[in-house]
Amino acid sequence: MEHPRRTPERILVIRMRYLGDVLLLQPALRALRRAFPSAEIDALVNAGTEVALHAPGCVNEIIPWPRGDLPRELRTVAHIRSRRYDWAIDLTGNDRSAMVSVLSGAALRAGYHRPKQPWFFWRNRAYNVRPHHRKQKPHIILQHLELLEACGVPPAGTDVHLEVPPENARWAKGFLGARSATGSPPLLHAHLASRDMRKSLPPDLVRRVLTTVLSRTPTTVTLSHGPAAEADHARACVAGLPPDRIRLAAGLTWGQLISLIDAADAYWGADTAPMHAAAALGKPLLVHFGPSNANHWRPLHDGADATVTPCPCLKSGHWSCPEGSSGRCFTALDSVAISDKLTCLLGNARLPLRTGSPR
Repeated sequence: MEHPRRTPERILVIRMRYLGDVLLLQPALRALRRAFPSAEIDALVNAGTEVALHAPGCVNEIIPWPRGDLPRELRTVAHIRSRRYDWAIDLTGNDRSAMVSVLSGAALRAGYHRPKQPWFFWRNRAYNVRPHHRKQKPHIILQHLELLEACGVPPAGTDVHLEVPPENARWAKGFLGARSATGSPPLLHAHLASRDMRKSLPPDLVRRVLTTVLSRTPTTVTLSHGPAAEADHARACVAGLPPDRIRLAAGLTWGQLISLIDAADAYWGADTAPMHAAAALGKPLLVHFGPSNANHWRPLHDGADATVTPCPCLKSGHWSCPEGSSGRCFTALDSVAISDKLTCLLGNARLPLRTGSPR
């Protein structure tokens, strides 16, 4: 379908997802800013996730979407409409974001083409730039950049960076106590649960790994987690382990979380936003993927080492595990191999890890 090619003066980028998704907007926003240095580029993200939008100089206005509050949603749409965007780039790909793209009034509306199923028909019609859907999804950052290339915007790299605000760095120093640059024991930061508990590592596996690592090294551990089920999971992970060497970190702001990750010598986790933060901060990290596609979500970071355990659900063509199969994807993980790898990371070594081997 034909679309206008004139240089845009105002661009709306839509990414109404979670913290990690918003963090990974950086390469797309950077490409747009490089292509159109004088354009006004705004980002529409879910309210509460704007804290992860670290793209200095790339965004003029961040518009938080007040999901679930209809009067405020309507006011937000009116504000978007008043901005008179030339382009609307939908990097979300759901019904809500497609509707916002249409209501923006933008002449060029770019979004992902979906298979011609009845429930996708109207969504495909919402866009006049829509690259065809791949059978195998590329990495999410590359997927964003491919959509921009379809609009004539060349990529400007895939790097994602984070900087810790000084006030958060001071908070982390107080939380952790005095740690000198030399002579302090290694610090491992772990985030092993997710709001989708099917992504969470089994507590018994975590206890075995941490027991081995703590017995081998003078390492101390910070374990961050969310509320409710994630808090229960974290307590189960550290049950019986030395309390003087493990500290739980709950109720953190985004700034506090990234400051603790930045203070650590290595990161261990599952497929969550903190994983992407650790990669953006340049930390050596070990990440486990179960019911999510590692090729689509892995960190694009030279120091990253993603351990992938084959999942029968994904082999059959699904993008996640069915309800009730929590932990199924991680049953083949080798706790000794994980301990070996973490020991190497904490010692700044780079040795290969056996992945997906039975225990």
